[in-house]
Amino acid sequence: MIILAEGDVNRDRPEVSVVLPAWNAAATLAEAIVSVQAQEGPSWELIVVDDASTDTTGRIAAAAARADGRVRLARLAVRGGAAAARNQGLMMARARRVAFLDADDLWLPGKLAAQVAHMDDTGAGLSFTGYIFRRRDGVERRVHVPDRIDHAGLLEGNVIGCLTVMIDRVRVGGPVVFPALERRQDFALWLRLLRGNDPAAGLDRVLAVHRRTAGSLSSARMAALAATWDVYRRQERIDRVATARLMAGHVLRRIREIA
Repeated sequence: MIILAEGDVNRDRPEVSVVLPAWNAAATLAEAIVSVQAQEGPSWELIVVDDASTDTTGRIAAAAARADGRVRLARLAVRGGAAAARNQGLMMARARRVAFLDADDLWLPGKLAAQVAHMDDTGAGLSFTGYIFRRRDGVERRVHVPDRIDHAGLLEGNVIGCLTVMIDRVRVGGPVVFPALERRQDFALWLRLLRGNDPAAGLDRVLAVHRRTAGSLSSARMAALAATWDVYRRQERIDRVATARLMAGHVLRRIREIA
């Protein structure tokens, strides 16, 4: 069951729809919303999907929607996870271009304007940017991105941060729907959208901040690797030997990142 709340659906159609799933994100949600409101240039709407939170996430989002007609809110009565929440936001999105931000992440000023201009220049259906990875202890690492990446290149490892993605839903030529996976649903979607299509366009500028708000437990890392294996085997139909090679590359990259 979906309960819709505040938000002005009668405003002019925006240039970009921003989808923000939130579950028990009261500590960080307001900052994430403000980082979108600080964007200048392209018109936007922000769709916050409260994924059946049990804290004050819903109240924070509702207050933002009442104060700013560009902010819309949907509440899921039963928690569905990140994929379900993003898909609900996508169903509500009115713009041709859609972008994503999680409740514990931030956009930097100028992100939307720079990325829209980059997509206009390149004609890309899928674009992504560089960002900062910020650990809980405050240590930061800049994440660089290539100028472009195709399906074969992305199979070697996901260089596309969800908080940086913008998709032109007309140019990609197919539905933008996150697979019903607990983890790696973003990676699976990027692979699906790039299969048989033009490469994604990267903009190697720091335009967002990914904040690690939960501990990097070994069990979580193992679950993420298992989810990546499933994407390769079930969605991409890659044989076991090739999947093992790709997974080895993932592990080596993670080791380098930690070092």
